[in-house]
Amino acid sequence: MTYSIRKKAVLSLAVTASLFAFSACRTLPDDTVVSTPPVSTPATDDAAPSSSQDASATILASGSFEGRNDHIVTGQVSVVESDGKYIIQLADDFSLDNAPDPKVGLGKDGYDSSTKAGDLIALTGASNYELPAGINAQDYNEVYIWCEKFDVPLGIAQLQIQ
Repeated sequence: MTYSIRKKAVLSLAVTASLFAFSACRTLPDDTVVSTPPVSTPATDDAAPSSSQDASATILASGSFEGRNDHIVTGQVSVVESDGKYIIQLADDFSLDNAPDPKVGLGKDGYDSSTKAGDLIALTGASNYELPAGINAQDYNEVYIWCEKFDVPLGIAQLQIQ
């Protein structure tokens, strides 16, 4: 009888550990999601927080997100130029299921960490992310929602030039 209980305990522990490992990249800490206006924290000291798109903004490219690594990421994204700055704009329909440490950035057939525009500030809805100074958004063909903690993509939008 003791053997059976020990066997069940070990099996239960193994299942619990497996579920935890599988879901490790699926949990966003409660303090990461904030309900502040859609403005990103700058990625570097050189970058300033972005503001809502103004009348002089030009849409350079846009696309639709697709989830990666068992994550659900949907919605539209645009890359705009405004007053000499490049801004990634997630649309009202943007949604990420959940993940730890999500970042917003660009890639050219793969994520480029030097383009990190900031932490994802909300799991749903519109938000803006100013790219670091010196990054030319026109050199990239993808927008990434990136899990920095586990170094994997959560969602990718292939950009179409406007």
